[in-house]
Amino acid sequence: MRTPPEDLDVDELAVLLADAWRFPTTELRYAPVGFGSHHWVATDPTGALRFVTVDDLGQNPGAASGARLAWLHQAFRTAHALRNEARLPFVVAPIRSSDGSVLRPVDARYVATIFPFVDGRPYPEGEDATPADRAAVVAAVAQLHAAIAAAQPFARADDLELIGRDDLERALGRLKSPWTTGPFAEATRDLLVANKADVRALLKRYDELADRVRTHAVPWVITHGEPKPDNFLATDAGPMLIDWDTTLVAPAARDLWMLDGPTDNNLARYTDLTGRTVGRDELTFYRLRWDLADIASFVAWFAAPHVRTADAEVAWTALMSTLRLQEHWPELL
Repeated sequence: MRTPPEDLDVDELAVLLADAWRFPTTELRYAPVGFGSHHWVATDPTGALRFVTVDDLGQNPGAASGARLAWLHQAFRTAHALRNEARLPFVVAPIRSSDGSVLRPVDARYVATIFPFVDGRPYPEGEDATPADRAAVVAAVAQLHAAIAAAQPFARADDLELIGRDDLERALGRLKSPWTTGPFAEATRDLLVANKADVRALLKRYDELADRVRTHAVPWVITHGEPKPDNFLATDAGPMLIDWDTTLVAPAARDLWMLDGPTDNNLARYTDLTGRTVGRDELTFYRLRWDLADIASFVAWFAAPHVRTADAEVAWTALMSTLRLQEHWPELL
């Protein structure tokens, strides 16, 4: 996120790092990277660095925040097993705290995880990526998928449901009255009014594709969920994969649709490495799920009370782009 949470006490976070991870800090510098979690770079008296991630469980403790906490614990425990039991060198996994857990509460709303600091560069993408760069990413994903045995005891299986669907359905049902919840509310309603039929059509296609994925008898693997260039760091030791909070056991297509560029030949490389062929229905399902989940998340944000921030501006731009549904999904509409 671009801005730190106003209601998090950074001094409490520093105390937690010292007590739970034995990492006293001389500096906690906010890192405006990524979207969803908050991040800091922590420095101790020796100059050693750690990367600190803080996740928001929500304002109201309850079933939703408990489910989010359980999800994070399973995902980060899986990443720890992939690094330390499966010995995957490209996994940037959380460091266990003094009680053995991979995340600890900062307060009633926020939980923290601490990672090694990786001195890496943005991974090359598009025209900047060489065939060797692309091959290294595919090789890492193939190795990850082969590590199902180490991950199985900890990882959650994909239920193929659309996160935030209930919020999106509620929003679609209340488009006749103005939205007054913040600066992007009414513009969001206007976008949904213009695209309501297409959104509903894609939700129907989503359900059809989910049924096909459920009945397709292919072995599921351990997936990262977002193996895009943003989550790879280029280092002298090769690509390093970060941001493990979306890890699930799922069809291989959950990762591979992100590598399925028109000229990359990444799917062919993956098949050569693994012997596994990935179906087009699975690839379409996961690409569609990504777009619909983004729409649901941003609509829920702007349908609720909100203010104009740098993060809200990013979300609004993304929502406008994603809702160009006729352009993105001509084959399904």
